[in-house]
Amino acid sequence: MEQALEIAKFWFQNEHVTATVIQQKVAKVICKNKEYILKKTGSIKQLLVEFDVLKQLYEKGIKVQRVVKTENDEQYVLYKEKYYCLFCPVTRFIKVK
Repeated sequence: MEQALEIAKFWFQNEHVTATVIQQKVAKVICKNKEYILKKTGSIKQLLVEFDVLKQLYEKGIKVQRVVKTENDEQYVLYKEKYYCLFCPVTRFIKVK
């Protein structure tokens, strides 16, 4: 996750962004005083399954991290043969019924 800052620019092209690696496949990204989680995934299949599970949980009223779309309206980025996605932490999204 050495290029976390470079990858984060797919979401925040013209913004000041900082990125801090938390784990090998996870980085914390900060833009405009908001925190995000950048996650690296090896396969598109794994990523799509995760998106589907998160969507189902959210629809049932469970607090989950939400996917942030890129400036090109994509849910993920392919960068150097690895897939990356950006999430809002759970605390920023609360579904009200």
